Amino acid sequence: MQVDVDQGTLIPPIVDLGLPPHRLEPLLVSTGICFSLVVLDYGEKRHPEAYSVAPYIDRIAHPGQPHLRLDRVISHGSRTIPALCVYSAAEYRYSATAPRLVEFLDQAATYLAKHVIWLRTRRLCDAATGALLYAPQPGEIIIDTETRDMTYVPGVCKESRQSRRIWSGYWPGTTAAMGPADHTRTIEPPSPCWCGSGEQYGSCHRPVELAWLRTASSKLGEERWR
Repeated sequence: MQVDVDQGTLIPPIVDLGLPPHRLEPLLVSTGICFSLVVLDYGEKRHPEAYSVAPYIDRIAHPGQPHLRLDRVISHGSRTIPALCVYSAAEYRYSATAPRLVEFLDQAATYLAKHVIWLRTRRLCDAATGALLYAPQPGEIIIDTETRDMTYVPGVCKESRQSRRIWSGYWPGTTAAMGPADHTRTIEPPSPCWCGSGEQYGSCHRPVELAWLRTASSKLGEERWR
């Protein structure tokens, strides 16, 4: 099914509580973006997935977008669209008081708000040093043409290797564990797998990620002895 998420308001600082404006607030202009999502709901076990098809949120439009599920994709027209990494299923728990799809759409709307903030606060930086190379004016249209090399992590995902320059923005809030090393360190085997399959981590991605880490460690050891 297709859901239009087209309403949202930037909440101004609450002056009465003495909260100062956020330093990036002047950049948050032209934030009234209407998104069309394709939402796939698989039933009670597997978590829903969301894909932004208008405007596209993918590696073509936004090579540096940090929260995309490149292991879950759909075809839309001539594009291959990755799922939005709305949350980690190892951390998020649905309540029993609201329909699951309603809760998922709440989380998806929050994700889209963060995506808009990331869009509007991007700066072109040196990937190695973090040095600022270019700061767009508020509301300036940014077309990210920086090159990326893609490598495949078997059974896990594709990850982006940064070029010498990267458009880096502010993604508000905390970020869940990402990558095999963090997953195996922070997710207990009986916990739900981060991928949203509905299976336990110990019987889903953990064996694959442990094998990947062993292979990576072995290759690193070989490189050190060359």
